[in-house]
Amino acid sequence: MKVLTQRDTEILHTNPYWRYKHDRYELPSGREADYWYAHTFGSVFVIAEVSTDRFILTRQFRYLNQDASVEFPGGGLAEGIEPLAQAQAELEEEAGYTAQSWTYLGEFNPMNGLTNERCKVFLATELVSTTAKPEESEEIEVFMWTRTQIEHAIAAREIWDGMTLAAWALYCFRRS
Repeated sequence: MKVLTQRDTEILHTNPYWRYKHDRYELPSGREADYWYAHTFGSVFVIAEVSTDRFILTRQFRYLNQDASVEFPGGGLAEGIEPLAQAQAELEEEAGYTAQSWTYLGEFNPMNGLTNERCKVFLATELVSTTAKPEESEEIEVFMWTRTQIEHAIAAREIWDGMTLAAWALYCFRRS
C-alpha cells in the first residue's frame, strides 16, 4: 500500500492534551487533499484488579454524550508525561487507589479516522486504598464489579465507552 505523504500541516487549536490540526497530504492518485484531526500525546487506561474476579470501575457524566458512563480509570497524557506515570496518577486521582504491581497489556487507537492517539492499557494489582483526588470537572462514583457483572453491563449497553471496551478486550486476551 502506498504511504500517504504529508505535504503541509497547521495547528488550528492547542491545549495541554491535544492539538487540532489541518494537513494537506498526497492521495494515492497523486492529488492533494485535506485532513483535519486531533493530534494527541496519548492516553492511558487502567484495569485495576482487586482480586481474580473483582475490578475497580468508575461512573462519571460525559458532557459530549450527555450521559453517565461506566469506565475504567484513565485519561489523557500531557506532552512529556510517561504513560506508566500517568496511569499511576489516574488510578489514584479517579479511583483512590495505588498499586504495587503494574503490567503493560497493550495499546490501541480509539478512533483512527479522527485522531492519531495511542491509548496504552495497564493492569494494576496489589492495590492499596488511598484518597481519590478528582479534577474539578470530574464527579466520579467508584465501585467494584466482578467479571460477570462487567460482561452483563457490556451486553446491556450500560458500558458503552469504546476505550473501556477496548481496554477490557486487551485484558481478556492477555488473561485467557
